[in-house]
Amino acid sequence: MLSCPPDPAFSAAVADTARAALAVAANVASFRHDLLGRIFHTVLDTARYDGSFYTTTPAATLLASLAIREDTCDWEDIEAVERLRITDPACGTGTLLMAAAERIRELAPHFRDQGEPARILIENVLTGYDINLTATHMAATTLGLLSPSTQFQKMKIYRALLGIDESGNARLGSLELLDRDPMLMTWPNPTQPVQQIDSGEALGPDLREPSDLVIMNPPFTRDSLRHDQFDQNDEKQLKAREKDLFADTPVHLSSNGNSFMVLADFINRSESGSIASVLPLVTATNASSLKIRQFLASNYHIETIVTSYDPERVYFSESTGIGEMLLVCRKWRDRDKGKPPTKVVNLSINPSTPADALNVAKSIENDTVESQNFGTVQEVPASTITDGDWGAVQFLSPYLRQRFIALRDGDMFSVIKLGRIADIGPDGRGIRGNFIRSSMPGEKGMTALWDHKTDITQSMAANTDCHIHPKSGKEMQCDHLWSQRGRLLLPTRVALKTVRMFSVRLEVSALGSGWVPCKPRASGVADEVMEKSICVYLNSALGVLAVLGNRSSKLLSYPQLSMDDLRKLAVPDFSALGDETVMKLAQTYDVLATHKLKPLPEMQSDDVRHALDHAICDALGVDPEEVGMIRNSLTLEPSVTGKRYEVKTRVRR
Repeated sequence: MLSCPPDPAFSAAVADTARAALAVAANVASFRHDLLGRIFHTVLDTARYDGSFYTTTPAATLLASLAIREDTCDWEDIEAVERLRITDPACGTGTLLMAAAERIRELAPHFRDQGEPARILIENVLTGYDINLTATHMAATTLGLLSPSTQFQKMKIYRALLGIDESGNARLGSLELLDRDPMLMTWPNPTQPVQQIDSGEALGPDLREPSDLVIMNPPFTRDSLRHDQFDQNDEKQLKAREKDLFADTPVHLSSNGNSFMVLADFINRSESGSIASVLPLVTATNASSLKIRQFLASNYHIETIVTSYDPERVYFSESTGIGEMLLVCRKWRDRDKGKPPTKVVNLSINPSTPADALNVAKSIENDTVESQNFGTVQEVPASTITDGDWGAVQFLSPYLRQRFIALRDGDMFSVIKLGRIADIGPDGRGIRGNFIRSSMPGEKGMTALWDHKTDITQSMAANTDCHIHPKSGKEMQCDHLWSQRGRLLLPTRVALKTVRMFSVRLEVSALGSGWVPCKPRASGVADEVMEKSICVYLNSALGVLAVLGNRSSKLLSYPQLSMDDLRKLAVPDFSALGDETVMKLAQTYDVLATHKLKPLPEMQSDDVRHALDHAICDALGVDPEEVGMIRNSLTLEPSVTGKRYEVKTRVRR
């Protein structure tokens, strides 16, 4: 017969194992939901139109853990917990609501069993809206698994109609809360007709009471795809409703996701309310989201921003290939006291399990992210965030971010925005929309550098790769575009892992598809000299830093540079350098123009790049050692290498 040894340590270990087993058993519902949600979003055929993407369970766990803190509530007070109100206005299959419930059960001991407290949590605390009926069924079913005594008709999980109602009015799902009550499908009978809740009726607490937390992964769909599942007339009516609803808001309808941030603020009427959201990373950088960043920062303390620099998982949602971020912000009650800095956490490895996510959340709370090798942290002043500058997401390395700011602000040398000394454009969309590429010459002799092929374009001196002909009926537009051709071209998209050139110069003036002409305006030197000098700078380490620090793209590893991005590039104020110095840079171009450059990850061992950097340092009076550190740091960035940032390569700052 076997017996347990009378050892207190052994008994304690058995007790810990038993508690862990019970905790796992209690979380079976969330594991099951993970599977159901992934299956649902995999087979959902309207995701590309309505922007419905599944939030991974680790991401939901991390976001809920950051948003619901130990000081959010007196977790020992059952009534205080019952008074909490948490809303997801785009709940999908309920991943984030489930994560919020699990976080509350972790903090509040009374809510861990499946009895009455769990039922109250599900029926009173959590509210979810979605436009998909099946998704709301799954969300309610999964949450219901936490408590068998749950009464489904009392759950606050609703389908809010997206479409045209029986009266011919456009309805935008939960977004209608901004103006009127949404049209809801009564729960749980799917055969019951859709009915509107009139504003004069006694509304339930889900619509009347302010939320303490709005947690969501709102749909983000570009204008060209949004509502394409409807016929043309209905789509037109829905978009007209959007324009009307958001006419006086900071929402840019080129993408609809920011509209949910305005909705979250409206729902979040509690004086101490919070917003926690999954957002595309581009929200932190692109010009069209500037107003929403300023809107949030003026009304909230932007507490935490989390990004992923894990090349294997740059996202926090599945079935998407774009970079994303987690945002947590809270209303700032002390108007007489300045807001604390924003904590920007750039993860080197995106947690793949809920347990890993909990560890990351605790490290963020305890300021041990860097010591535990989870990533890097930057403390960004509230004034910077309020201005809409959330660019701390641009680099994993805080050093590179600091050096970019110094460059951009003219602290390293005198700078000017490229758009102030050169005309930039037309962009590739206009070229592709009006021209046909061909291998045969046309009667007007129009040519272009169409592609950005890194196995062909490897030096500053480049050649056109095709002839272009006007499309039928586009002759006048093409003549106008052709008049804007140039010899110096800048890329509009670059794959950082393979890119070599950040500008090229042609022997003849031309247009581009993946490139855009940059034509210097009259200055003290010839245009040819300015073109060559700009080309040398943009292909140096400082030029690369200027481009990457100013990118606003869906993927950090594949920047798609807009005309606005290119015009804002910080370049040397050549007028302050003197004609002789500018001529020396142009001579550097003449010497190195046909020499091949290595791909960006290899720039530290690239003799040509070193020579460009030496010329730039000499012209601008910059310390070569500092530029060498910048060059080396760039070659370690995951967005450049396409590899995870290895701990062994890290250098103590």
